[in-house]
Amino acid sequence: MADLIQEVRRYYHTVAPFLEAELADRGDEQFWRQYGAGQVLELGCGSGRVTRLLAETDARVTGIDVCPELLDRARSAHAWLVLADMRRLPLARTFDSIVAADDPFSHLTEDEDRAHALTEVRRCLAEDGRFILDALWFPPAEEQRSHHQTERDVSVNGLPVRVTEHWSCDRATHCCTTEYEYDAGDGPAERASFRARYWTTDEVRQRFAAADLRFISWWGSYDREPWHEDRSQHLILEAAPAPQL
Repeated sequence: MADLIQEVRRYYHTVAPFLEAELADRGDEQFWRQYGAGQVLELGCGSGRVTRLLAETDARVTGIDVCPELLDRARSAHAWLVLADMRRLPLARTFDSIVAADDPFSHLTEDEDRAHALTEVRRCLAEDGRFILDALWFPPAEEQRSHHQTERDVSVNGLPVRVTEHWSCDRATHCCTTEYEYDAGDGPAERASFRARYWTTDEVRQRFAAADLRFISWWGSYDREPWHEDRSQHLILEAAPAPQL
């Protein structure tokens, strides 16, 4: 458990200066703003990009993350920030919404860790609350490929940075080795890697049911288009507590 936290902290120590620029064109801003009401918990809040969107309204936002360095960057968000592991949430109250943007569950590669985190989500979710997961998922055509690589340019403090992203995945375990390179052109490139696990639809259904969560919506985009397994580029899930029998 400690090894996983240290791995995540090492990765985000390297990528922290580039994180906001990388996600700036994600196009999910209005999607997350709609959950900015009542008591909101954000899992893996990182540097606060989505935290700020949630806090633009009158919502009372709590953000948790395992990386102190990222929480320092999130201080500008009007939220209560907690250094915590989502597998063991140090929270006694419930929330109207629990959101997981940019899939913090992707760092949980072990079955037990995912089960613990979803159990904690259910414990902290109000009976009429909603849990929203922006899941790491590959459409079938992409999952067939064991290697994925993309390159793109982002602007960091007004300067161009070339970002190279490479995923090497095992379809049997749904686990990947993910490598990032950031080249600003003025010296050695920064490199970072982490282990990730993507979701399958079978796993989503099984784990949510085990955690007593029922599905409300499956979306294929941040515009809430219906999800289609063959062509959707995103898998965004909204769930609620399952009725008690």
